[in-house]
Amino acid sequence: SGSPTLDPAFEGALKLVAGAKDEERVLGTALALHHAEALTSNSAIRERLSAAVDADLLQRLLASSPALQRIALAALRILVADASSASKLSGCLSSLCAAATSVAAA
Repeated sequence: SGSPTLDPAFEGALKLVAGAKDEERVLGTALALHHAEALTSNSAIRERLSAAVDADLLQRLLASSPALQRIALAALRILVADASSASKLSGCLSSLCAAATSVAAA
């Protein structure tokens, strides 16, 4: 396959991100973020995560509890490093602002 591969833990995380339930998708996103070094240094690997994580999920996380907001913020920090991912995630901007405002008010 033309997809870059990482260790089985990252591959497993991507499978969870593609799951049918939000719980699976959140867990997969959190587990994938444990590979931050590879995600920040390798655009092809970052693109695999970007293809798996959609803006709707991130918006729901940003509107949720502080722990889930942190997962969304960590994912956004990594994913906006690529112009194509940043463009795809532009719909998260209002949710991101609301989350930042709620954190600042706390």
